[in-house]
Amino acid sequence: MKFEGFELQIPTLPQALFIMLHYIKSLIFTLILILLDLEVYSQTAYSELPKPVFSDSIQNVTQEPINRDLYFLPKNKEILEIESLTIKLDNISACLAILEVKFLDSIQQEIIFSRLEDFSEYFYQTHEPMIIVKNGLNSTEKTRKLKQENQIKNLKYISLGSSCLGNQFQEMGVDRFNKKTRLLISED
Repeated sequence: MKFEGFELQIPTLPQALFIMLHYIKSLIFTLILILLDLEVYSQTAYSELPKPVFSDSIQNVTQEPINRDLYFLPKNKEILEIESLTIKLDNISACLAILEVKFLDSIQQEIIFSRLEDFSEYFYQTHEPMIIVKNGLNSTEKTRKLKQENQIKNLKYISLGSSCLGNQFQEMGVDRFNKKTRLLISED
């Protein structure tokens, strides 16, 4: 068929089947996403959440130190260089997020690990030492138990949440933070 100025091409049967399969795949993918979204919503909306053992809510007290911006901690040129490429490294969660999502070379990773140790030292000096409980399916429950068993004054246990998300670099960052905290506590 020809129209004024352009030619309309009718696809061959294999081309038409390929186009149809592409649209069918897209439709199936969209339906799966909708069903998964409904499933996730229904789990959070109707599941019975355990009542907290302690009086403070996890979000108000437990997560606050991780998200507290410490703008006044000194930054060397390497930290400023990483910040220029990513996000500000003024709190623990920013450092852990970079370790989780950004592919860094070993030197940059070491800079982030060192920054986490700086945060550990700051919280120790302000009489708020903390241990970050690693990711895992039961990390929130484990954190609650550790808080109940805690014998060290002012030591906080903080959970990153009950999930299996994270990677080896994020876990290494948490290990370095916790190691520094334990070292500082043992020096007392």
